[in-house]
Amino acid sequence: MNKPFLLSIAIVFASIAAIAQPMTDHRPETRYIEVSGSAEEEVTPDEIYFSITLREYFDGKNRVDIDQLDKRFLKALADQGIDRKNLEVQSIYGCQYKEKKKDDPNFFASKTYRLKVTNLAQTDPLLASLAEMKASNFYIERTDYSKKEELQKQLKIKAVKNAKAKADYLAEALGATVGEALYLREAETPIYNPYRANTYMMAKDAGGMESNPDDDIQHQKIKFRGEVAVHFRLK
Repeated sequence: MNKPFLLSIAIVFASIAAIAQPMTDHRPETRYIEVSGSAEEEVTPDEIYFSITLREYFDGKNRVDIDQLDKRFLKALADQGIDRKNLEVQSIYGCQYKEKKKDDPNFFASKTYRLKVTNLAQTDPLLASLAEMKASNFYIERTDYSKKEELQKQLKIKAVKNAKAKADYLAEALGATVGEALYLREAETPIYNPYRANTYMMAKDAGGMESNPDDDIQHQKIKFRGEVAVHFRLK
């Protein structure tokens, strides 16, 4: 084996060894600080969703049929200034069986609605009307806040600013300063929405309602929260 050939092999191995050297030896390790930031706010709900069931019953000797109940209900909405576009039918039972109702006095048709009310002042008068017309049952399904998307956006912005402020004072304790953000993660935070409300229910027997429509409904506020995690470079 000649010397030029051995020299070539040596050069190749030297090149491989140089490539295999860790690059971290030639650049400083990045120092960073990881912090979390959060912000929250409670708001009064401005959307209330009711479930309302109208069911036929006997008023003395006469049957109060579903058509009469519907008319009374729609009139109550109009009297309170509630837009009918906020009303939708959830279920209908037996409304088309007029002959069966004649043959079977114990057969009662029913209709269930979902109603969205956007003015809290309309709530108590509406419930009083439903109690007066002997609605089968009515209760609050849930509450909501119409501007929640904008509120959540503002809370996330506040959360990022709070994270930056926290990073500043923690870095100062280390004798360092905070540089640019290297990483940001948005945390998924559920909306805390327990509400407290009086539930108005009718007894199962026709006309046997048990309710107190004079009670005020008290809604707990909805809590929204924004939360983030951020890595900042330390200088």
